[in-house]
Amino acid sequence: RISQQFALECAEMVRHLMPDKRSRDALDTAVRLLRGEATETEMKNASATAYAAYAAYDAARAAKAAYAVRAAAYAAAKAAYAYASADAACAVDTAAYAADAANAVAADAASQKEIRDRQEVVLRKLLNQD
Repeated sequence: RISQQFALECAEMVRHLMPDKRSRDALDTAVRLLRGEATETEMKNASATAYAAYAAYDAARAAKAAYAVRAAAYAAAKAAYAYASADAACAVDTAAYAADAANAVAADAASQKEIRDRQEVVLRKLLNQD
C-alpha cells in the first residue's frame, strides 16, 4: 500500500504536465480505488487508456516540452499499474518518470534537486519516518 501511495503522489506532482484527460483520469481512478470507490475493472480500463495517452505522445518526444508531457503521461500509467498490481518496483519507476517529467522542464539543477527532495518527503511521510 505504501508503494501504491508513493506512486500516486509522485504522479500527482506532475499532473500539471498531463494535458491528456486520460492520464489525469487514470490518477483519479487510482485514488478512488484507494478509497474503495472504484473497481479493479475500472482501474484496469483507466490504466489501459493512460497507456494509450502515453503512446499518443511517444511520436512527439523529440521536443523537450513534449518529452515532459510524455514522461508525465507515462508516470500516470505506471502509477495506475502500480496500484492495480501492488508492484513496488513499478512504484519506483513511477517516481523516476515523474522526476524525469519535472526535470525536463526544470530550469536548472537546483529545481531538479527540489523535485527529488519533494519525492523524498512524500516517501518518508508514507513510511512514517518524518
